Amino acid sequence: MAGPSKTDLFLSWSELPKSGFPIIFEGLVGQDNREPNNPSYFNAEEATIVVQYLEKLLTLNQIGIEKV
Repeated sequence: MAGPSKTDLFLSWSELPKSGFPIIFEGLVGQDNREPNNPSYFNAEEATIVVQYLEKLLTLNQIGIEKV
């Protein structure tokens, strides 16, 4: 629901493989895990990569979000 002033902030981010295309495909070998009483799976390695990208975005501080 955000306007272009927010959604287009990172279209030229240096971490993007292609400028103007704000999607990153990261290939990694991880392990799907599941907690005993939960049918859902999670991959800790994938989550770690996502956190690293978010930390890089937050250091730019272009959208006024601060790390807590």
